[in-house]
Amino acid sequence: MANQEIARRIHLSTEVAHDGATGYPPGFDCTDELIGYVQLLQGCCCSYYEVNESNDLGRAYSEAFTRLNARSIKEVANGVLAGNAEDVVEFGMRFCTGSGGAEKNVATALSAWEHIVSPSSDMPPLSQPPSRRVLAIAYALQAKVYDDRAFVDITRGRLQISDLLRAAKAANAGAALGLVAPIVLRVAEYVATGPVPFRELPEFVGLEDMWRAWDRRVEEMAREQLVRDRKVARAPNAYRCAMKGCGIEGTKKAALMRCAGKCEGAYKPHYCSKECQKKDWKQHKPNCKPGVPSRAGSPFEDVTTRQDNDASPGRDPWDEHPLPQNPGRERVITVPAPGRPGQSFEIASSTMSSEMLKEVRDEIEKLSLDMGKF
Repeated sequence: MANQEIARRIHLSTEVAHDGATGYPPGFDCTDELIGYVQLLQGCCCSYYEVNESNDLGRAYSEAFTRLNARSIKEVANGVLAGNAEDVVEFGMRFCTGSGGAEKNVATALSAWEHIVSPSSDMPPLSQPPSRRVLAIAYALQAKVYDDRAFVDITRGRLQISDLLRAAKAANAGAALGLVAPIVLRVAEYVATGPVPFRELPEFVGLEDMWRAWDRRVEEMAREQLVRDRKVARAPNAYRCAMKGCGIEGTKKAALMRCAGKCEGAYKPHYCSKECQKKDWKQHKPNCKPGVPSRAGSPFEDVTTRQDNDASPGRDPWDEHPLPQNPGRERVITVPAPGRPGQSFEIASSTMSSEMLKEVRDEIEKLSLDMGKF
């Protein structure tokens, strides 16, 4: 499955949760162009922390759709002619993705963003110097395009090292201006942990601002993982779906629904979805009584569990309570990293269904296998 199709499916999985809150604008359509535009907004135009805190893809798509329809490409072009730096950035984003009335032309987009970081006589002069934020965004957008180019032939085992270096230099420039956008961390991660130790090469060693941001993020992830591991160790059943082979975990207890039967406390299995409860019921049913351990882990006396009502007599526990599909109940699944043998990463979502997470995992696994053939 192409990356755009995976992104489309991820978006569609957020639709129910988002529509239930505020709804989408009239005429909303999740096109490839909109997906690309949202990827630029979230990957380059804000910091990693801002994206991590918002964690609402549905709203991101809705706002992007509204933004694109609020102004025509002609109006944006008029802003470029007037020397408005923000319009120059927007102009490039539309041409990069072919959205908002622009015909896709990545070269035009790069020229626009280059004009922000190094004004050219080929474009209308800027009315005033761009702000640090706009300048950093222009660098991040350049990094995104060069990063995409670096991996365009990766399925054939070919990495464009010159484009990877361009991406890293642009990411470093953006980080130096104080914007640690997700693309900065993505580029740094590959250079630091990819199959080739590029970080040790002289061309990459001197990118100090990018490495400072990356090393700080690595420390943060280590702390986050330590906290999570301690929680899981205290109550392993509460954080992992008990269905064998599922692979879904919760970052909080509220992410999974626990069995409503008579099995007790830390022995009680938790599930990511009603479907997993159904599949596991044949195995769990004989153990769904006081004092019998669940297969998901061993009991611990100090576990604190949520209080649920017992299942009604004669009814299967999975019939008693609907499983959560609400934003804020984040689940994660581990997937192989395409092009990085032996490495993996986690996909996290508070709105995607468990089935969608597993489908994305399966598609990425197929992609990884296909890449391994070259």
